[in-house]
Amino acid sequence: DKVGAVIMNDLGHSDIKPTRGKNGPLHFIHRLVQAGDQVGDEGGADLNAALTALARIIHTGSLVFVISDLHDCDENAAATLAQIGRHAEVALVQVLDPLEERLPPPNQYAVCQDDRHLIFNSGDRSFAESYAERAQARQRRLQALARSRRMRFMHCPSDTEAITSLRRHLGKNASAGG
Repeated sequence: DKVGAVIMNDLGHSDIKPTRGKNGPLHFIHRLVQAGDQVGDEGGADLNAALTALARIIHTGSLVFVISDLHDCDENAAATLAQIGRHAEVALVQVLDPLEERLPPPNQYAVCQDDRHLIFNSGDRSFAESYAERAQARQRRLQALARSRRMRFMHCPSDTEAITSLRRHLGKNASAGG
């Protein structure tokens, strides 16, 4: 089988054209490691641009795994996913930190990014409920998108071993080797 990819990070995305043989997966792994080592200013990552690049390199009948937090899965990205899904089997694999679904135990927390700072109180019941409600609504939208386009949807919390999440979604017979 051929293996190809579009790898996205803070600097943008890079394409790996599908190639046959053992060099395809090895090249993919090498490029994935390189992309993980690169750090840039936020704003370079664009899910729709990466999906558009993916649509250009896939072949009809391909099996496509979109592995992402899916934060910027907006209407344009959904339309591009639908286009990809017309020609390929698509699995959306959402990697998500549990803190994105529910707040930590009641307390005041500081969150910092670059020169921006935010302090919030997770003990504020209405804030916590609103936060959880927005997260659940987002999950429902992604699941509905996957259902409507006949895509598999896998939710993989970042605090769970990847193989455990895959087994849960693919069945007990899924293993690391097969």
